[in-house]
Parts: sequence; structure tokens; C-alpha cells
Amino acid sequence: EQQAVVEAAVIYHDDAKAQLLLNQAYELLAQLPQNTSSRKQQRQTLARNLDTLARRLRHQAEATTAEPWLELPGGATWRYLGLIGNSLYALSAGGQIAPLDLDGKIGSIFTLPTSLDQPLALTPLDQQYFLAWGNNGSALIDLTSRRSTMMPKIPALFDAASYDHRLYYISQKPMAIFRTTRQDTDFATPVRWLKPSQGELQGARSLTVDGAIYVATASQVQKYVLGLKRDFTLQPVEPPLQDVTSLKTAGEGDHLYLTEPALKRLVVYDKQGKLVLQLSFPNLPELTSLTYDPINKYMYVLSGSKIYRLKLTDYLP
Repeated sequence: EQQAVVEAAVIYHDDAKAQLLLNQAYELLAQLPQNTSSRKQQRQTLARNLDTLARRLRHQAEATTAEPWLELPGGATWRYLGLIGNSLYALSAGGQIAPLDLDGKIGSIFTLPTSLDQPLALTPLDQQYFLAWGNNGSALIDLTSRRSTMMPKIPALFDAASYDHRLYYISQKPMAIFRTTRQDTDFATPVRWLKPSQGELQGARSLTVDGAIYVATASQVQKYVLGLKRDFTLQPVEPPLQDVTSLKTAGEGDHLYLTEPALKRLVVYDKQGKLVLQLSFPNLPELTSLTYDPINKYMYVLSGSKIYRLKLTDYLP
């Protein structure tokens, strides 16, 4: 009976009530006798059912059946995967960029200028240009000509995102949010977007923009509007966030996607901070990078040199 009450609370998304009732159910379970084999079997069945409810309450799911969709060329350490227009782009530690169409075909690989040391990621600006950035600066890449131009106005970054024809980024020194606009093959002088009254960011690792700017630290997300910090709190997740490395949103979509490679999981929240899903990849050797295609609803996951593709909607409630 207690199990049924817990399930009803889970169905109606009353998480606080469901957790209280679930704790009470576990207390009742601990009191059940196990002096016969049939009673032991009944207790095991009830325990499995309660554990299933506990996973649902924690919004946990596992992508245990994911199969490799594509394997990147060997001999390179692939570290980033991003979606730009209708193509995927994989980036290696040595600056190689592999274009991938959504049918799983690898295009002609090209290489970033050697002056861009240890490239970390790519930020799409539009259908023709993206920004490649690393520990010592950034370069503008023309996808048509594949010409790379170093951008001295944009310094070393922690992360960057494009929105409404503007580039927003977290600079390393000072740790603050700047905004600039591409002007043909250059950028306008960046201006500090975060109001001086807000001081420097603390522990910022990643950002995403949908009009508001969301900034991820290792364990939390902050929201900024018009250069000022707003009240925003994420619903606690179990196990807690400890080492978030990437924060993304999909256009004007309702979700925030947090990547935590150390636990090989993707954690999804809505933009009110409510937990929607935590999806783990227990069978992958590592979770290197991932990106989401909001049009076709596919999640692409980079693990070493292999890319896995899965429908995120199969796991969302």
C-alpha cells in the first residue's frame, strides 16, 4: 500500500512528498520478516520495486544499449564534438577538425593554425563561420574556404556562445563575461557585459545564452539578465553535481544540458531549475564530449574516437 502511494506521488511530480513516503516505505521494508524462503522472495520483490521508484524519483536513466554510430580516424586524441548548421565537427588535441554529415560520413579533415595552442572547443557563429579557441587565444574559421585567422581581440577563454549575431564569452583574465560582434573576418572591440557591480565571476566553467546568460560552475548554475545576477537555483540531484564541464541549451528550447564526464552523465534541467533527467553512460569507457541536435532530437556522444547517437526523447519523461 505504501508503494502505491509513493508511485502516485511520483506520477504527479510531487517529489518532496514522494521522497518522504519512499523513506517510510523503506522503513517498513526493513521490518518485514524473512524467516521463510517465500517471505525472503516477497521482500526482494518489494525492494526491487522500491529501488525502481527511487530511480524514477531521482530522474535516473541509463543508456546501456547505445551502439557506436561512427568511428573517427585513429592517431589523434579527439576531445570535442559540436553541431554547426547541419554538420557535426570533431576537434582533436592537435588541431585537426573532422567534418561529419548527419548520415555518418566523414569529410575532408583540415587543421587549425599551429599558433592556436591546444585548441579546446569550437563555437558556431553562423552557417559559414565558427570560432576555434584554446589556451592562448582564438581563431576565426571560414567553413567555405577553410581559412583560419587568429583573433587577437579575443583572449584566452573558458567558454563562448553565440546568440542573436553576437558572441559572448568568459575570459580567463579577468574572469568576466564579454560581448562582441563579428565584422566580416574580424570582431568589434569586446565590451564587458557583466555589470561592474557584479564583480568577477567565481569558478565559472561554461556558459550558454538564450537572451539570458547561464553560467555553470563545478556544482551550480547562475543566471544573468541584462548584466545582473538573478535568483536561480537548481533542484538537488543525487549524486550531487561535483564536476560540471559544459553547459548548453538548444536554441529557444526549455532545457539546460549539463555534462559531467567524471560521472559519465548528462544532467538535464528545465529553465526554472527543475530536474528533468540524469542520463548516465555506464558502458562507455569515457564521456569526452556531447552535443544535441534539436531539430532531429538526437544526442551525439564522443567517447575516445567513437561517436554514439541516441534519441534523447527516449529517455525524457
